[in-house]
Amino acid sequence: MHSRVEVQRFEEFFNKNKFDIIIGLAPEIGMLLSFVNSPGKKIGWIHNTYERYFEIERDYLWNLAPIYKKTLSNLDGLVVLTDKAKKRYSEEFNTNVNRIYNPLSFELNAISDLNNSNLIFVGRIAYVTKGLDKLIDILIYLKNSETKFHLYIVGDGPDMSRLKSDIKVNSLDDYVTLVGSTNDVITYYLKSSVFLLPSTMEGFGLVVTEAMEAGLPVVSFETEGPSEIIENNKSGFIIQNFDTKVFAEKVLEILKNNELKRQMGNNAKKRATDFSANSIAHQWINLFKDILK
Repeated sequence: MHSRVEVQRFEEFFNKNKFDIIIGLAPEIGMLLSFVNSPGKKIGWIHNTYERYFEIERDYLWNLAPIYKKTLSNLDGLVVLTDKAKKRYSEEFNTNVNRIYNPLSFELNAISDLNNSNLIFVGRIAYVTKGLDKLIDILIYLKNSETKFHLYIVGDGPDMSRLKSDIKVNSLDDYVTLVGSTNDVITYYLKSSVFLLPSTMEGFGLVVTEAMEAGLPVVSFETEGPSEIIENNKSGFIIQNFDTKVFAEKVLEILKNNELKRQMGNNAKKRATDFSANSIAHQWINLFKDILK
């Protein structure tokens, strides 16, 4: 919750600068904006699913949905990251809800040549939402298939020690490189051939658009963001019911079929253009025009 002193400090700043539009990132800042007395229009920018914020027990904003429904509904609008999120938040909040996808983190002239059997995972090392237990099951299946592959795991997080243990216990050390955090993730995209996203919950999936920009086919479980980004059977595969066996089989299908790999890679690169900074900026500009009418 926000103190009255905090709200007054923001009111003074906003009123002094006379902003036309103020955007609050994430529900907490959106709530703060709802208390601020300012002539500017106020928008809450929500970066995750309703379920992720409010329905995971003892996590994030669990048990606080009634408070946020009351406060965020006082804003002039909400921006969410997927059409599915737009539907859910529209049902839960009494305010205008718009969907604007996240823009690409970077735009590349080069793409992967896809001439290898390297796989890549990029994300926070957290078992709860990133599906790392499922990733281990997928790797075991790939290992048992006796197909050549190597996985780069790029990222860090609270469950790194658990991940290292699972890799060791399942004799996967020779198949996995733990890169950790890096400022050069592009290098790893460009020397890989398939991107793996085993997340069990994904509000958007910026790493998906990054991988596509590098020309990589993507294999993902059916979660909110990736299901709207990936064109199933065209730029990658969407796997239902968190079926790790089917997931692994689709990875193998791509690795063993160079023509399919290249078709999917080309389609992924084309799909990535829909998330260019220029394209997304125009959507924000149109929203600003509408809200100021």
